[in-house]
Amino acid sequence: MIRLKLLLRCLLIPLAAGLAGSLLGGGMRALYALYPKPPFSPPGLVFPIVWTALYLAMGVSDYLCRTGADTPLRRQVYSVQLALSALWPLLFFRLSWFGWALVGLAALFAAVLLLAILSRRASRAGALLLLPYLLWLLYAGYLAAGVFSLS
Repeated sequence: MIRLKLLLRCLLIPLAAGLAGSLLGGGMRALYALYPKPPFSPPGLVFPIVWTALYLAMGVSDYLCRTGADTPLRRQVYSVQLALSALWPLLFFRLSWFGWALVGLAALFAAVLLLAILSRRASRAGALLLLPYLLWLLYAGYLAAGVFSLS
C-alpha cells in the first residue's frame, strides 16, 4: 500500500533542494551559455530536465527506503547530499569558483555513493534509483573540469 503523504513529502523535499540550488546559482542558463565548454557539452535546456528527473528519482528512492529497513544514518547522508547538491550551483555559477566547485562535486559524488550503499540495506530498488544520479555527477564533473581548464 502506498503511503501517499509520505511519498509526496519525499518527492517535494528534493525538488525544493533543486529549487534552492537554482536560486543560489542565479542566472545559470545565461552563465552556462557564456562559459567555454568541453566537447560533448549539452545545450543548457537539458539541465533542468535531467535534474528534475534526478530529483524525482531521489524522492522515490527516499520513499522506498523510508518504507523499508531505513536507518538514521542513511537519512543523515541523504540530507547532506541534498545540501551539497543545492550549494553546488552557488560555487560554480554565482561565484565562478570552478576549482572549489570540483571539490564540492567530488564531495557530492562521495555522499551519493555512500547513500546508495546505505540505501541498498533499506531497499535494493531505492539504491538502484541513485545510479543515474551517480552517472550524471560523473558527467557533470567532466563538464565542470572542462570549463575550469578552458577558463
